[in-house]
Amino acid sequence: MDLCEMLPYAEECFPFNKQTLVYKVGEKMFALIPLEKNGIIILKHSSESIEELKESHHGISEPAYLSKNHWIQIDTEYNGLQRHIKDWVEMSYNLVLAGLPKKEQQKYLG
Repeated sequence: MDLCEMLPYAEECFPFNKQTLVYKVGEKMFALIPLEKNGIIILKHSSESIEELKESHHGISEPAYLSKNHWIQIDTEYNGLQRHIKDWVEMSYNLVLAGLPKKEQQKYLG
């Protein structure tokens, strides 16, 4: 996904299998894209707003195999969600970056 690739220091890999593209910063995942499922992206999200987000947007659900308290699955082809995806990708990236040890954060923040 172009949005993930454009973020500074974002790295793509396939740590689980050849069907799940993972984007990381500082060796921590911020996005997963199951390639066999068109239009799906899984992102880290602020735990305080996940339930509200799922209630207000029909294309958002709990991802399989990841914490429902920290991750959301987004159907990017669902009507009305496209305008939010860039912000959610950036939020996911920033949440992961903020969770890194301070010394490591400085390496990525300059």
